[in-house]
Amino acid sequence: MILLEACCTSIESAQAMLQAGAHRVELCSALECGGLTPVWLSRLRDDPALKEPLTVNPIQTAPSLGNPTQTTPFSDNPLQLSGKSFLDRAHVLIRCRPGNFCYSQAEVDAMCQSIRLCRQVGVRGVVIGALTPDGNPDLPALRQMIRTATGSAPLDSDTAPLDSGSAPLDSDTAPLDTGSALLDSDTAPLDTGSAPLPSGREQTSFGHATARPLRIVFHRAFDECKYPLETLEILISMGFHTLLTSGQAPTAEEGIPVLKQLVEKAAGRITIMAGKGITLNNVAQIAIQTRVPAIHLSERPGWRRISEILRQTQQQKIAKS
Repeated sequence: MILLEACCTSIESAQAMLQAGAHRVELCSALECGGLTPVWLSRLRDDPALKEPLTVNPIQTAPSLGNPTQTTPFSDNPLQLSGKSFLDRAHVLIRCRPGNFCYSQAEVDAMCQSIRLCRQVGVRGVVIGALTPDGNPDLPALRQMIRTATGSAPLDSDTAPLDSGSAPLDSDTAPLDTGSALLDSDTAPLDTGSAPLPSGREQTSFGHATARPLRIVFHRAFDECKYPLETLEILISMGFHTLLTSGQAPTAEEGIPVLKQLVEKAAGRITIMAGKGITLNNVAQIAIQTRVPAIHLSERPGWRRISEILRQTQQQKIAKS
């Protein structure tokens, strides 16, 4: 199944999106500047209702077009989210200011403080990112944030910096061949919810609460990276669970060729989540042409309509085959 995530700027809107059938929510503020860490984060800790199982199950979307044998070990399986609490279905954006993604040590330290609070609160994951001025991942900053989020060093703490001589992904790169694959009802959902955490990611404590390791998502700072395919390999080696991207384009629809390449290159080692400018009018096109296993949309009505669109597209494809 394709996972649908709603980007929400309040607890109330996030609850509404989950009640409407969204599989997961990303909590943030200040969408007008691309999103920041929510200033109301501590409220999550103070509301016991957010820890209770939700009574509304996620909507059933069409199967992902990706290879069903290429599973992503740490991403949420929509079928396994039924009965989960609000906090179990929430990720939090960690971004301390608007502007670029090049951060000082003081800013990285501040974001790590927010990550610690996320672990205390009990959300499922954090959405992070940091770049160097030349458009490569800021490995020291990312390692510090990952260590804070998981309680251990990144999976590959010795990852070498990107080779600046590598060829960038350019407009002459041929898009991947999607063949004639359909939104096939027999496609197996991602079997991801029961995979164990990587070794070394044991339970740790902050304050008085035992905090589980957080899942880590790399945000759309990726779309400003100079060498996207090389960066993808770096993120995989560091243990990121999900990559949110528009395919290095202003919108995901415009980024379809690159999104296709990222899904193929990832080969199930990380979830590629398409985001930016996805609407009722283009969601089916993006899902079919890119084969992404996850889609990120802003908070809005119409989540069940999105499911209907994907299912109708599936039926039309089957009828033509």
